[in-house]
Amino acid sequence: MTAPWRARTAPLPELEPRRGDRRRHLQVVPDPGEQRARRLSNLFTGLIFVVACFGLFAVIGAHVLLAQGQAEVQELQDRAAEERERLADLRLEVAALEAPAHIIDAARARGMVAPETVVSLAPATLADPPSTTIPSPSDAAARSGAQAGSTAAASPSNGSARP
Repeated sequence: MTAPWRARTAPLPELEPRRGDRRRHLQVVPDPGEQRARRLSNLFTGLIFVVACFGLFAVIGAHVLLAQGQAEVQELQDRAAEERERLADLRLEVAALEAPAHIIDAARARGMVAPETVVSLAPATLADPPSTTIPSPSDAAARSGAQAGSTAAASPSNGSARP
């Protein structure tokens, strides 16, 4: 005989999760204030990171500029030392050229001779002006023109006048 009729039903879901099933079906909805605070915290952390990166690049750039400036300063110091050496050499050369023996040798090489007598002149002062005055260029030209006329009249008529 057959058993009375029973309705077939699906197995009932278990109320407790099985040990192998670690999924959670229900979650607590986070508070909107907490979500906003977390977002702001993440944004602030990212902003600090970006500013720190820019700061690091700025420090590196400043270091590079300082290194280049130091190289330029070193080059200028080297050039200044070379120029000081050159100045010392030129001073030695000037001292040698200004030496009385060198001046005398250069004068003799150009055909100059030493004078037989040396006359020392006393400097004039305003209290004791010289007895003769130096003519201005226009007066000197007028006198030379007048002298040229008087020498032409005094020259012989045979055409053998000296210049």
